[in-house]
Amino acid sequence: MKEQSERMELIVKFKSDAAVPNTAAHRAIHACAAGLGIALQPMHPHTDDPELSSYYLAQVPDPTAISHIAEELLRCEGVEGAYQKAGGQLP
Repeated sequence: MKEQSERMELIVKFKSDAAVPNTAAHRAIHACAAGLGIALQPMHPHTDDPELSSYYLAQVPDPTAISHIAEELLRCEGVEGAYQKAGGQLP
């Protein structure tokens, strides 16, 4: 049986100064992501915790491109980490 969606999730960790909304560093990361064809959404949108607020999630429509996109995001100033979300499937 084929999966309905081939999308993969990418987690992006912003550096602390870039995690502050409406700053130049924050906007630059979103622009970098948009240039790669993805949109970043906060993983914990209603938190006041500075550590949790630095994590973002993106849906990557082409699973073969996720490594390339993660590598490119790591080149964006203000990005501390970018990696594929571990699957929740049983072995």
